[in-house]
Amino acid sequence: MVYLNGQKVDNKIIDPAKHKFIGSFKSPHYPVSDGSWDVYMCSCQMALWTVQQCHEHWVLGHMDVPQYIDI
Repeated sequence: MVYLNGQKVDNKIIDPAKHKFIGSFKSPHYPVSDGSWDVYMCSCQMALWTVQQCHEHWVLGHMDVPQYIDI
């Protein structure tokens, strides 16, 4: 998922000829389990089992979402 003009969309619709990358969105909070899940699968394909691991990956930008606009 990516943001296009402020809306979440599937990254497959992004076309470099039609869309301009403007940066990445970093969520203000890293994922913390609400009790409904035990492990968080990071975008780097690593299973994160602890709050510390989630925080480290969040800081490293693994959970950032690319943003695009129409050109």
